Amino acid sequence: MSCWHTFNIYLCLIVLVACSNVLSSTQDTSTVGGGVVEGINLSKYHAYEEVMALAEGLKSQHPHLVDYYSVGKSVQGRDLLVIKISEDVQHRGITEPMVKYVGNMHGDETVGREVVIALIQYLLQGYLDHNSRITKLLNTTEVHIMPSMNPDGFKIAKEGACDSYGRSGRENANNVDLNRNFPSQWKFPSEQELYTNREPETLAVMSWIVNNPFVLSGNLHGGSVVASYPFDDTSLHKDCCYESKTPDDELFKYMASVYASKHGTMSRGNLCPGDNFSKSGGVTNGAYWYDVEGGMQDFNYVYGSCAEITFELSCCKYPMASSLPLEWANNRESLMAFMELVHMGVKGVVKDADTGEELEGISVSVKELNYNVTTSKHGEYWRLLLPGNYTLVAKGYGYETTTNAVSIVKDTVSRVDLRMKRHAQGNIKKSSTESSLPIMKFTSESTYTPLSQRSEDVPARVDKTSELYVTSVIPETTSLATLNGSVTNSSSQSISLFKDIKATNDTHEAKFSISPPHNITFGNDAGSSSAVKYLDSFSTDSSSSIAAQDLLNISLNDHLANLSHPSTKNVEQHATTNEGKSKTIHDAQSSWSSDHPSTISDAHPVTTTSVMSLSASDASHTSPRNSTRFTDFSNGVSLTIYNYSSVGSTTLNNPATETVAKIAEASTITSTQQPKGPVEEGFTSTPEFWYHHYPELEAFLEKLAQKYPNLAQLYSVGSSVRGRELFVLEISDHPGIHEPGEPEFKYIGNMHGNEAVGRETLLLLMQYLLEGYGTDQRVTNLVNNTRIHIMASMNPDGFEAATEGDFGGSTGRSNANQVDLNRNFPDQFFLSKGVERQPETLAVMRWVKQHPFVLSANLHGGSLVANYPWDDNPFGQNGVYSKCPDDEIFKKLAKAYSFAHPRMPIGKPCNSADIVFRDGITNGAKWYSVSGGMQDWNYLNSNCFEITLEISCQKYPPAEDLRTYWMENKNSLLAFMEQVHTGVKGFIFDKSGNPISNASISVAGIDHDVVSAADGDYWRLLVPGEYLVTAHADGYEASSVKVDVPHLWAVQVNFTLKVDDSPTWSAEEDFGVTENLMNEYLNNSALNAAMADIENKYKDVAEFLANDNAWSMKVHSLRMGAQIESGIDNRVRVLILGGLYGAQPVGRELVIRLARHLGSGWAKKNREVQKLLQDTQIFLVPAVDSKGFDKAEAGMCGYSRPSELQSEVGGSFTTEIIDEYAEATANMLSQIKPHAVLSLESGGIFMRFPHDDPSANPPTTPDETVFQFLTEAYARAHPTMLQSENPCLVLNKQAPSGILHGQALGVYKNSLLEYTYNNLHDILMVAAHVSCCNYPAGRELTTLWRQNKDSLLSFIHAAHQGVAGQVINEDGQPVPSAKVYVDSNVVELKEEATFRKLLPTGAHTLKVISNDLENKTLNFVVEAHKETPASVTMDSLKDSSIMYHSYYGTEDKIRKLSSNYSKISYLYSIGRSAQSRQIMALEIDVTQGTEPQGIEQSNLPSVAVIGGLGKSDRGGKELVLELAKYLLSRYGHDAAVNKILKNTKVHLVPTLNPDSTADISESSKQDKGTECDMKINTKNSNGIELDTHFIVKGMEVEDSSPPEVSAVRKWMTDHKFTLALILRGGAQGVAVPYSALHETFLSPDAQIFHKLGATYSAAAGLPQDMSACGNIKLVNGTTYDGVINPHSGSLLDCFYEHSTTLAFNVYYGCCGSPREEVLGHLWRRHKVGLLRFLTLSSIGAMGYVTDQNNAPLLGAMIKVEGSPHTVLSLDHGTWWRPLVPGAHTLTVKLDGYLEQTKLVQIMGGDTVIFKLKRDDRVMGLPRMVFIILAGSIMLLLMICCLCIATVRSQQQRRKVYGFHQLNHSVDIFNDSSSASEGETTTDLISVGGGAKNKIKKKRMSSRSYHDLVSSSSDEEEFFIKDSVPPKKTQR
Repeated sequence: MSCWHTFNIYLCLIVLVACSNVLSSTQDTSTVGGGVVEGINLSKYHAYEEVMALAEGLKSQHPHLVDYYSVGKSVQGRDLLVIKISEDVQHRGITEPMVKYVGNMHGDETVGREVVIALIQYLLQGYLDHNSRITKLLNTTEVHIMPSMNPDGFKIAKEGACDSYGRSGRENANNVDLNRNFPSQWKFPSEQELYTNREPETLAVMSWIVNNPFVLSGNLHGGSVVASYPFDDTSLHKDCCYESKTPDDELFKYMASVYASKHGTMSRGNLCPGDNFSKSGGVTNGAYWYDVEGGMQDFNYVYGSCAEITFELSCCKYPMASSLPLEWANNRESLMAFMELVHMGVKGVVKDADTGEELEGISVSVKELNYNVTTSKHGEYWRLLLPGNYTLVAKGYGYETTTNAVSIVKDTVSRVDLRMKRHAQGNIKKSSTESSLPIMKFTSESTYTPLSQRSEDVPARVDKTSELYVTSVIPETTSLATLNGSVTNSSSQSISLFKDIKATNDTHEAKFSISPPHNITFGNDAGSSSAVKYLDSFSTDSSSSIAAQDLLNISLNDHLANLSHPSTKNVEQHATTNEGKSKTIHDAQSSWSSDHPSTISDAHPVTTTSVMSLSASDASHTSPRNSTRFTDFSNGVSLTIYNYSSVGSTTLNNPATETVAKIAEASTITSTQQPKGPVEEGFTSTPEFWYHHYPELEAFLEKLAQKYPNLAQLYSVGSSVRGRELFVLEISDHPGIHEPGEPEFKYIGNMHGNEAVGRETLLLLMQYLLEGYGTDQRVTNLVNNTRIHIMASMNPDGFEAATEGDFGGSTGRSNANQVDLNRNFPDQFFLSKGVERQPETLAVMRWVKQHPFVLSANLHGGSLVANYPWDDNPFGQNGVYSKCPDDEIFKKLAKAYSFAHPRMPIGKPCNSADIVFRDGITNGAKWYSVSGGMQDWNYLNSNCFEITLEISCQKYPPAEDLRTYWMENKNSLLAFMEQVHTGVKGFIFDKSGNPISNASISVAGIDHDVVSAADGDYWRLLVPGEYLVTAHADGYEASSVKVDVPHLWAVQVNFTLKVDDSPTWSAEEDFGVTENLMNEYLNNSALNAAMADIENKYKDVAEFLANDNAWSMKVHSLRMGAQIESGIDNRVRVLILGGLYGAQPVGRELVIRLARHLGSGWAKKNREVQKLLQDTQIFLVPAVDSKGFDKAEAGMCGYSRPSELQSEVGGSFTTEIIDEYAEATANMLSQIKPHAVLSLESGGIFMRFPHDDPSANPPTTPDETVFQFLTEAYARAHPTMLQSENPCLVLNKQAPSGILHGQALGVYKNSLLEYTYNNLHDILMVAAHVSCCNYPAGRELTTLWRQNKDSLLSFIHAAHQGVAGQVINEDGQPVPSAKVYVDSNVVELKEEATFRKLLPTGAHTLKVISNDLENKTLNFVVEAHKETPASVTMDSLKDSSIMYHSYYGTEDKIRKLSSNYSKISYLYSIGRSAQSRQIMALEIDVTQGTEPQGIEQSNLPSVAVIGGLGKSDRGGKELVLELAKYLLSRYGHDAAVNKILKNTKVHLVPTLNPDSTADISESSKQDKGTECDMKINTKNSNGIELDTHFIVKGMEVEDSSPPEVSAVRKWMTDHKFTLALILRGGAQGVAVPYSALHETFLSPDAQIFHKLGATYSAAAGLPQDMSACGNIKLVNGTTYDGVINPHSGSLLDCFYEHSTTLAFNVYYGCCGSPREEVLGHLWRRHKVGLLRFLTLSSIGAMGYVTDQNNAPLLGAMIKVEGSPHTVLSLDHGTWWRPLVPGAHTLTVKLDGYLEQTKLVQIMGGDTVIFKLKRDDRVMGLPRMVFIILAGSIMLLLMICCLCIATVRSQQQRRKVYGFHQLNHSVDIFNDSSSASEGETTTDLISVGGGAKNKIKKKRMSSRSYHDLVSSSSDEEEFFIKDSVPPKKTQR
């Protein structure tokens, strides 16, 4: 049974496999499934590459409607693509809202991905079709669509997987769920935490959200069908059923319901298993459904001003593609309706009431709702609202609060612009809910990268904020008199912070949030109904409350420098009531404050210092104080304002370091604790607040070094004039060692000996750092991560001479030689000849050179300000701002010190009425000019950035004041040191990992480099923002990286440099021209010398034009090109300009390098260069504005104002040119008349073309498409010009990119581009901007040349793209009177009637008109970078004189033609006539390099023109002879003939019946009145009608056929013509098959026959309705041949039925042999038709037949369904089949291959490829199936045999127990097996297990038997006695 069961199962499996193979083998693999809906392909999921290609294609097709960009990259490097759609995609209108859709956040949830891709196409098609709804939407909305946020996950997801299991693709490549990876609003993260542990995709989208003013958003998911709205989680994080409402809960419900109600199924609410949303109509609150912490939709609402809803679209996450049309149908209306919701509520612009300035960062809220939005950079706001009445509230720091009532009507948006008035100076009003000091805002920045051209809003990085709101009050007793001052906002306007501020002590309130731009409130703000977390008002009673300043007493160590970590404990929190009792607060519903403070300026994060109160014992020196931190948002530094009071009470010592909860708990601690006072805080031993003279100084330093040997090392850098050591104490966790990667910092004090506060402050700082190490985290971090060098006194001699109490004197200021050390350093502006460097100066200079210092400060006294470079200017004038390249970072560094100081940022130091230092900082030269200063020398001669700190109004104050100075400066000293850990840092290695020292690190746009230290480590201080950082070292290739510098720490960027391959590149790509690798600019004289040298080296192709004419006296140039021997020079003329703007000299170097390249290439016989110089005249003009170059400043990146650009030569092309260089340039262009001009400029990496004029209207020109291809030719060959990320954005956030009109930039007034286009017609000029900086460093020149070489050559090649030719007559003479039109535009004829026109690729029309010649029209196609020759030979309007030719005359003429044009023609014989005359044929094939062999070899269709079959067709023979002459003589001179012969092989046969036309007919010479014989006669010399014998029935018929017929049949079989035309006489019209009698004569190919015939008839001007002879009715000039002359066996029918050719008869006239004088007219009439016929082989389909390996297959039969006509594939597998447009079913057959059928849609000239599979079937089955079946049958047979054998074996098997006779009776124990023959044995057989024993008796002996089975060791045996008498044993 088991065998048969196995057999049956196996048989079933075999049958199933066989059936599946049979089915699969018979499937047509070419069949495409359905799924195209409304023209949108929904038949499949789009792969990543397909989506990218779609974006590129849509942008290319609709550049004004579509753009695309990338917001970042996935883990695996895929772009997070966003496609943007709008009416004007490059410019968003003011208040035009932005809406976005994000799909595929979970990689395996794919429906959203496809529906948004469909939505993109739907919107575009609707807009193009003028759909009113879509047009309105795109005209008023900017739509951004991200098809996939998780392309990596999608890559591994599997179609058909409905649930997420394992690595399903849900997560990203790091296996992280992106919808759990966003910051949670309940944790209030710091800025560092905001970006820590975020995935690349998350960070990119976070940046995208906060940097763009999106208003509405949809996030598309799968796995359910519901609309889920915020919040997605609660602070309790319960699994479900806990609703978390936003302030806009009703709005979100409404918007979610709109989507659900418009959806096909969502509103049901119960579509998927587990869905229970039917009561809510398919919508749900996210948290109520299930808790999602870290979701994106909440991030949009909390951190942006965007309302986002999550839409779950399908039960199955990744359904089969067949369901996509249904999903699209379900979601289309919902997607549209949801986007339209963006136009509800209110919007407007907030402006300054006085100046009209658009205000960014203004908080706009609705009084009735606790949520605000923030204005964009253009002051725009959008607030989605339900219908009703509301009050808008606008608040901004420095402005009075503005309110405005508004009524919202359903389905409309109200425009309400707001005007805000500035506060009066010093009178900043505050709302009742605000404390007396303004709430400040911490911020963060991030960016995204576009793939293509950026729009107005997309590219600009708008600062969004991560906020920490801190409100503190100052007790009533506080005196603010000394705190009056101002800080600077982003508009550089002074805003008083402290004047007349009333202080209160009623309520202390802390607001902590890192949720831009919104504020979660702690406390009972007015208008808040309830709060998730709050702290009750704190009492000011010191015995039971926490003081307000302790709310500020939070610290975050390491790089955050005291920025706090807010609480992450959300389940419960503790607060202190007014009674001082602690209570627990649980989470409740969210409360959002609409009371948002605005920023002072662009938001940046801030460091918050710890604030301690003073003990009573310290009250005499310093009072307890509150502090409030302010931020300079443009530089990321903060301002702490301290308030000193007379209150001597003590408060607890900062227990709160982690959470607000701990701060609250700390309030229960009693005030009996006695911590140290602030002055002693941080010291373990008593600080010494007295002056240390040299011996005491030395002892103090030695004591510290000895006490802390593991942290400190004392050394001297030299000695003073008097021999005193210049001591330095190094403090580090590894003193004496430079740790790779650790920056080095220095402080220098007492440079002026009588400025002593710095000296003592630095001594205290040493003690503070050493004693605080290990106990103070901030100090520990500094020491562990920084090598700190402190020189307390640089001028010990001067200090000893100074006197305590000297407030403003000069005694001791200088050194012992009476030299001011701060005037003794080398100066950049003034050479100090004869100035002796002092020993102190030299010692410090050596010291600085020995250590890789990064940051430094020089402490002085006498004022209160942070002073930064430059300290002087070239004029030595005071009050003149002298900006150094790093001006911004120096201002940031100075503010870092100032803003941490209690008094310095006030800016009015030392009670000076006439000095104001805004923010407490100043540019040195702006204050007063100091030449020879130390800080400037540091910057110029090392990596060290140094500022000068004036820290005391009194130079040498009494010692008792040192306590106050220490307290004022302690935090500033620490904060400034921490700045060394900002910017960029890293290492520079070679490819082997070895460090590269002394490598330069440059930052684009900043003309100051730093160099790497000995270990390859480097540090580069920078303000927060984006930069392009480049590392370069001698012998290595430069490497550049785009870096986003954060606010609070340094980003590490390591470089690995490759060995410079420039010499190798030069040898391979630049002919080894070493001069082109020079990294320095040539001055004007060197440039002229270089041009002269090129002329001398390459005289054959180069000519130096200098002083040859008026213009070349000013503007020198090189003319390059091969010399032509004779004739007209109609070559392309290209002119390339460099140095049009003197301050942009990169073009100069590129042009001269191009000249060297071309000259060297010619000399080395490079084919490309030789062809270029032979076909082109190239004019190279390196420098136009040579004088401007001499004035230009090296390293200048951009102009400070547009007028600087316009003042150069490039901006001097006014209507009446005044500038002499501009005039010379204009004259040069007028004389040379170049076809294309390229100007090489700087200031970006982009292409520019006219119009440039800002006032031009419209901005486009009629030559728009030509400008596009010229600019694209350059840009596409450039490595970065068209890349998604504009490399210049790091320098300029508005940097242009891609290709654009100059008008869009608005600065190119009076440009040469505009002048040329308006005044020099037919000259097209564009500009290539090739460098971000105007005047980059010389070291970049090699790189720039490498980047632009190919682009320059590509531009020259592109200048050939278009049409060119000459107009001549039949005699070859020019026709200057002709008028040439290209696409209906006039083209001017030049010398010798030549013309040239640059054209874009594609189809064009050329029309040439002349009064006395035939007009000609030519359709031609322009290919990229190729010139289309279009010379035209104009035919005479007069009839030519044609005579009849006899047989010999015919032969002679055709032989002469073949001989004269032997390169393109070949004369051969078809066969012989009955009288053995040759049937001659002339083949014209211009593609053959050698003579054809009569059989088709080239890959072109063949057509035949036959001059008739007999006597009645004599006129046809003459027409064929004229056609042969016409084609051969005009080839190369007429574009129409060229086009025909390059696309078709032509066979011309004068006659198939030479016998009948051997003699010239007498009738043809008769008079005009003689009647013509109209009878059709095709008889040969034997009297046989040839046109009735073309019948194929068998060999017998073949043998009896006339020789002419046999020859023709073989000819048509051999040559396989696509089309044939037979010129016949005796009728008029075109006749198509059949000739034989058929029902209605209708052939299956009647449509194509009639189309072909009608085309000829119309072109030749034949009758269209009725023939002039025989009254034959015509349809469009055609009829069936059987109507004219019904007969069988015709050549026409034979062609159709027995060859691959479609043929038709052209009856040219009633008289077959018209008079000779008529032949000229007949030829002129039919010439057009014949030429048109030769082009008709391209009508229909053509293609290839190949095998699966793409090898061409010869002889395959291609049939069209319903037609008996078959065509064959030729040598190359090519075939042609004329067909009418429409759907046709084509079948291909070839022996040995499987038949293949395709449904083909014919549009005209379509290419169809058939790939045939080999037919490996056996007995009708596929080979593999047959093998499987045969093998299976054999296996079955084997199994059957085995089964049968097994059954039989089981039946016979028994267990046998037997005995063996012993050898001998006496040998009982002998085990030998031998026995005698006669022995008889008895076997005991056990049957069935021994149940029954049967004894089988045999002949037995009397011997005993031994048990064979026994194996016992005792030899037990069993004996049986004989029962039968023994017999004698036989021998």
